[in-house]
Amino acid sequence: MQGTVVTLVHACVVTLVLSEVIPGTGHWVAEEARQEVLAALTPFLAPYRDQDRATRPRAATTPGK
Repeated sequence: MQGTVVTLVHACVVTLVLSEVIPGTGHWVAEEARQEVLAALTPFLAPYRDQDRATRPRAATTPGK
């Protein structure tokens, strides 16, 4: 229930709110459910990771190395 309340509060301030409630966790979610947090964040962050790769300058190469 508390996760739902946090989502509603954030929805009053920002335009895009995505939430994931991980049952059985408390304040230290990343420490208590590491794999579940990673599974929730990976698809959310994927577009930003892919965008960064596309716009990141390539490292300069030295001929002969």
